[in-house]
Amino acid sequence: MRKTFLDQLKRPSIFWMFLGLTAILLRILLGFFPTVTEYVYSRGIFSGIRWLFDLTVTNAPFPLFYLLAGALLFYLGLSIYRFIKAFRQSTWKQSLVNFFLGLGGFLGAVIFFFLFLWGYNYSRIPVETQLALSLSAPDSLALDTEFQLLLQEAYSLRQSIDQNEEIALGEQHLPSDLESTMRSLLVEVLQEYGYTTPGKMRGRTLLPKGILLHFGTAGIYIPFIGEGHIDGGLHPLSQPFTLAHELTHGYGFGAEGTCNFWAYLACSQSQKPIIQYAGQLSYLRYLLGAMRRYGKEHYEATKQKIPQAILTDLTSIKQNNAKYPDWISAAPLNDAFLKAQGVKDGIESYSRVLVLVMAHRKKYSKN
Repeated sequence: MRKTFLDQLKRPSIFWMFLGLTAILLRILLGFFPTVTEYVYSRGIFSGIRWLFDLTVTNAPFPLFYLLAGALLFYLGLSIYRFIKAFRQSTWKQSLVNFFLGLGGFLGAVIFFFLFLWGYNYSRIPVETQLALSLSAPDSLALDTEFQLLLQEAYSLRQSIDQNEEIALGEQHLPSDLESTMRSLLVEVLQEYGYTTPGKMRGRTLLPKGILLHFGTAGIYIPFIGEGHIDGGLHPLSQPFTLAHELTHGYGFGAEGTCNFWAYLACSQSQKPIIQYAGQLSYLRYLLGAMRRYGKEHYEATKQKIPQAILTDLTSIKQNNAKYPDWISAAPLNDAFLKAQGVKDGIESYSRVLVLVMAHRKKYSKN
């Protein structure tokens, strides 16, 4: 007896839905056992996955993002074709059953591979626990103190790079091998604190410019291909920090504030003033965002203290970002995704870098 399309579809679809559901249940279970996640998955299974990526896709001469996007478009087209063909050969009820079975199987596969290839890292031991950092929400006085300290460091670095305060720093100031530079800095700082850094994590630059910025994001890590990406239209002064952030995801960290924290430390560890300054500038933008919440008058008074050279660079970044207005903002989706992974603050967790950096500074400045 000849099998119908529904018969052919049912078995693999149910299989992938089962795997997806099982992966979700395991994710929930691991949330109660961060130590197990840390040492069995993050430092064990995931390290093996990273080495596997290193042996296969790392040396591809182009970002595999394009290949993945092409494959998804092909799959979408094929699915539509199969749906129309099945609709003509069967009833509309059976066609809808076919459609939802296929969609369920696809989503199950996506969830399974997302979690297995990377997503379980959300359940690992928090960085503040690993580093024994004492966290506390900063008040306006603590933010002001941090602002003054940061401003002194940033201005000193800016002057050492270029004393022209009217022209913003640009691409000509960055090292030509930015990807390998940031990877080396990040690996060094992660290993210094006892973390594993398997494989040669890649941080690709995507073109055309705005391919990510138009969707409200500057970078993205894609677990299915094991690569981090930044938008080619990103301002040069934003590239080192953002690139380090995406590379951090690739080394097994899910929380956005944690990735910002490691990115800041990686930039700060550089011997190149431009990399240090770029990291300070990105951190300063988060700091200013936090200070804005304490009132407009205080925020405006704070901005008046920023030296002209730094203000020139901040304005240049703002003007560059304005070239890529949101077509569709990914912020709501990203917020929902992060909360689904147990990140209570959602997209607000990016600014958690302030709490982590200030706690780190407080602990290690004593030593």
